[in-house]
Amino acid sequence: MTESREHPDELLVFHVNGTLDAEERAQVEAHLADCPRCREEVEFLRALRSSMQASAADAEPDDMAWPRLQRAIRKEKTGQRPRRWLPAALAASLLVIAVQAVMLIGERAPDSRYTLSGAGPQGVVLQLRFQPQATEAQIRDVLQRVDATLIDGPGALGVYRVRLAAATDAADLARRIAWLEQQTAVVSHVARE
Repeated sequence: MTESREHPDELLVFHVNGTLDAEERAQVEAHLADCPRCREEVEFLRALRSSMQASAADAEPDDMAWPRLQRAIRKEKTGQRPRRWLPAALAASLLVIAVQAVMLIGERAPDSRYTLSGAGPQGVVLQLRFQPQATEAQIRDVLQRVDATLIDGPGALGVYRVRLAAATDAADLARRIAWLEQQTAVVSHVARE
């Protein structure tokens, strides 16, 4: 048998509290009859239990947890120095939020000028996907040849948004889109928004 099985240490507290079932109580009492070490532990636990009950009985109802906590908080507040860094930290965080808001608004503002057809005073917006092996120089050359400006991307699916400069007529626009579609070494997908 292990040491913990020879001495029922884990059951002694429950024995003192009177919460053991009849079988366990009988086993503990039989052990206590032959074990002075465990009898000492039981006496200690009984004394501890009595002192805890006495201290709880001496406490007045208004002197319990919530009022005591409130008094401790008041005492702590009067002893604390003000946090001088807090206003500076708040100002810095507000500045960061303001800068981010301006950046987000600045990014979204051009989108509001597009019409549902994708044509507007700034030109036509296309969605392009480039070949994985296409170099930056090849992509730049293709975009310059059709007078396109990169406005967004790549998105999650590798799609870039580009704006073609305003076409002189529908035939000019169709010609530039057809030319992009023919550049299969660089462009893998062309779609008008």
